[in-house]
Amino acid sequence: MSVAQLHNADLVVMGAFTHRRIHEQIFGGMTDFMLANTTVPIFMAR
Repeated sequence: MSVAQLHNADLVVMGAFTHRRIHEQIFGGMTDFMLANTTVPIFMAR
């Protein structure tokens, strides 16, 4: 997110999927991290 803030981005676009659901359930995922730690709107595609 620091790159988005550095460039004064209005929106972050990212894809969201995983091959290992059990891994994401145990350790969390980048999707959850981004949603919890952003000040910039996020558009996610799955």
